[in-house]
Amino acid sequence: MVFIHGASGSGKTTFLNLIAGLLLPQSGSLQLMGQELTTMSARDRDRLRGAQLGVIFQMFNLLPYLTPLDNVIAACAFAPAKRQRIVGNSLTAAARQLLQMLQLDDTLITAQRTSTLSIGQQQRVAIARALIGNPSLVIADEPTSALDHELQSLFLDLLFEQCRRATSSLLFVSHDLKLGERFDRTIALAEINRR
Repeated sequence: MVFIHGASGSGKTTFLNLIAGLLLPQSGSLQLMGQELTTMSARDRDRLRGAQLGVIFQMFNLLPYLTPLDNVIAACAFAPAKRQRIVGNSLTAAARQLLQMLQLDDTLITAQRTSTLSIGQQQRVAIARALIGNPSLVIADEPTSALDHELQSLFLDLLFEQCRRATSSLLFVSHDLKLGERFDRTIALAEINRR
């Protein structure tokens, strides 16, 4: 569980987008899980990201017209490796189980569009979508920035519990230094930029 902090506008989202292979560096090399991203095609980077990463975007990027269950299932649409790591359950059952563990009731999971959910409920859907298929690495981009202290704490509890359950590493960025106390390791983005 690694926390990276930096001021607003310091490049935290750019840093995560580089790690996720959504952007490429202008020079140098960039390796993720033993693979050199700068020499891979965009399609191969997409496959690696789909197979090995779970991403919680700052704005969640959920599909508003889908139900929470369908949003989580959609994360595996182009990721056969994630579907294969779901042992003993169908994809639908695994997605439903994750959402239920995140305290979303069954009616909400299957009967409502995601756009009708509260911010806190949408965050839980985003966590489930990032964790489906036990990714090796979960990347979280300022997912608590709009929450008060109590909701931040609940969100982090849920995220940590689910990452441990899935045996996923977590890379979390925020400008809020107080959150860093809860992580195994804290790094300033400025330190990374000096290297």
